[in-house]
Amino acid sequence: MKEQDFLSVVSKLVEIIDGETNNHVECVAKISRILASGLPGLTSRNIEVLYTAALLHDIGKAGIGDSIIRKQGKLTEEEFTIVKTHTTIGGKMLSGSKSEILQTAEIVALQHHEKWDGSGYPSGLIGKNIHLFGRIVAIADVFEALVNERPYKKAWAVADAVDYIITRSGTQFDPELVAIFKDKHEEIVQLIGEKDASI
Repeated sequence: MKEQDFLSVVSKLVEIIDGETNNHVECVAKISRILASGLPGLTSRNIEVLYTAALLHDIGKAGIGDSIIRKQGKLTEEEFTIVKTHTTIGGKMLSGSKSEILQTAEIVALQHHEKWDGSGYPSGLIGKNIHLFGRIVAIADVFEALVNERPYKKAWAVADAVDYIITRSGTQFDPELVAIFKDKHEEIVQLIGEKDASI
């Protein structure tokens, strides 16, 4: 079995643990690939490594208890603090590998909840101190989560989710990547099966 195939199987296991039924992990990886394709300087190999690494962005949730991961309704402050540790748990799970894909996956797992303005977690990294691939997956992860129903919220309208990403350029998200998102949002919306891509 090829490394990419094996990691795809692992990502599906993470989705089962997380109680996901809408292929969240794979969709985040595909959105990340679309965003990366709009960046000059990235090779096709870079983009495919990112795609495979993004499949593992939530692997740390395997270390969070079911009672929190699958809770119906809003998390308490204490529960949310525990959930946030999935980033560092994932980083530890993926650390120490000589594989380019797993090294990239470690970065993505650790940094996909960092924010451009430094208000994210776990390290409060600012701007380009956040790895490019972490910045890309951050947008993909948030957008995919917004447009799909979760135990704690209803699905957002696609137009509202697109607007959320755009209006947080320079605060939550990298402005350059938001510009690419805006340019490619119709392709991204088509990916998630939404027909109305108007904004």
